[in-house]
Amino acid sequence: MMRYTVNITPEAQDNISDEFNYIRARSPMNAAKWIRGLYRQLDSLELMPSRFGAAREQAYFEEDLRQLVYKSHRIIYLIDENRRYVDVLYVRHAKRRAIGEPEDES
Repeated sequence: MMRYTVNITPEAQDNISDEFNYIRARSPMNAAKWIRGLYRQLDSLELMPSRFGAAREQAYFEEDLRQLVYKSHRIIYLIDENRRYVDVLYVRHAKRRAIGEPEDES
């Protein structure tokens, strides 16, 4: 079975740090569990990354963006089949607006 190389972009790494710090400020033990589990999920993208569905962001971008849901967060990524790469673009809380989604003008 072919493996993909998982690349975490600087923006995604910043997202992970921000979310970890937010959780840690409220529950240090849960933050440690969360970060370990998150990296296990990221590592799982090495095999069959296309098994997860389209991300909400796909409506705003031309790329085939996918998402893996981990607890209350979405891992948004792009697959490069030619290079066998998975680029993790964002890690966002599921309740947050999709990247590219216009703000309500109500």
